[in-house]
Amino acid sequence: MNKLMIAAPSSNTGKTMLTLGLARALKNRNIDVDAFKTGPDYIDCKYLEFASKSEANNLDLFLMGEREVKEYFYRKDGYKLVEGVMGYFDGLSNTYKYSSFHLAKTLGIPTILVYEAKGEAFTAITKIKGMVDFSDGQIVGIIFNKISNKLYNMLAPKVEEYTGIKALGYIPKDDRLEIKSEGLGLLMPEMINGFEEKIELMSDLINTFVNVDEIIKLSESQAENIIINNDKILSYAIAYDEAFSFHYKDYRANIKYFSPLNDDRLPEADLIVIGGGYPENYKEELSKNKPMINAIREYVEAGGKLIAYGGGFLYLNNSLDDIDMAGVFNGRAYMTKKLQHFGYCNLKLLEDNGLGSIGDEFNAREYHRSVVEIDDEPIFEINKPGTDDRWYDGYRYKNAYGFFAHFHPAAWRDILINLIGER
Repeated sequence: MNKLMIAAPSSNTGKTMLTLGLARALKNRNIDVDAFKTGPDYIDCKYLEFASKSEANNLDLFLMGEREVKEYFYRKDGYKLVEGVMGYFDGLSNTYKYSSFHLAKTLGIPTILVYEAKGEAFTAITKIKGMVDFSDGQIVGIIFNKISNKLYNMLAPKVEEYTGIKALGYIPKDDRLEIKSEGLGLLMPEMINGFEEKIELMSDLINTFVNVDEIIKLSESQAENIIINNDKILSYAIAYDEAFSFHYKDYRANIKYFSPLNDDRLPEADLIVIGGGYPENYKEELSKNKPMINAIREYVEAGGKLIAYGGGFLYLNNSLDDIDMAGVFNGRAYMTKKLQHFGYCNLKLLEDNGLGSIGDEFNAREYHRSVVEIDDEPIFEINKPGTDDRWYDGYRYKNAYGFFAHFHPAAWRDILINLIGER
């Protein structure tokens, strides 16, 4: 089988655009691409789907665990193209645990490094050699980004001489590829002006300046013999529209979708999930949809099971930036100018409830520029792994649970089963 990771020494080196361009170049060769994003980022998965014209998934060892990562990775056939996250070795608490390198090593994925040589020549070779040596054979090739043909011809033979990996080509600097800093990584692909043209341009540049045939050859790898269990053991409904678009896929569940923006009723389901997104951009529209708000309130009052996280938690409070919301939780939500919490976290239950027993711990992640003022007692103590940082979050009303942390249903499957099964 073919599997490949595109990684880099740091963020902002062009690995996302190069991965997207390679996905499109492979697709244009009639190769089915099975694309993945390392880590928890939702939006980069949307970019990968846009470029590969196929479903993309996250692979996150912290949120999902090794077994679930392998099931998601080997679930489908296709050229397995994985985009790394941050620097290749950047993991939890200044280690390489849960890093792109950790994922590549766990799944045996050959890695191609994207390197942007800025104000350096042979010094770049020494940096690359350090990464190659530390990778213990995972890094097999390199593509230089935003450099001239002259500089590439200086660097390529030295890379191969001193590191033993393949110099696979380069991408020349092209202003047509530029995306404003507030765009890539923050906006959905359809919101970025000319995004389709940029991906096709990057695909053309890759076909012109990069040895794609050699990349395909280097990506030939052994597949693990993993038994995939696709039995549908859960059934629940997920909010999905312009305001709520952040959720991880759950292949062992029958999923229904509904729109808090546009629908006037909830679907019949064992559990309602309202996840993350940008409700702050649609707060007036959400507030005006009284039939949906009333449906949610009636469902909860009748004992219906509901989980709201991230942006969904904001929506379930009394107000968001002083605009009326669903009012399930007795709190007021506000957007802020800075990040409140960011990254992986461990949740520990402070009470027995439908999610589990007191002391139970779950892995999750947070990323939000918002706060909720609420007088109720929190249900979680939260810890940032590898630090002494602790805070409290999570609230319960009847069988409705709201919190900022985002979770992956693959790892929380037993929790969801327990919640749905609780009567």
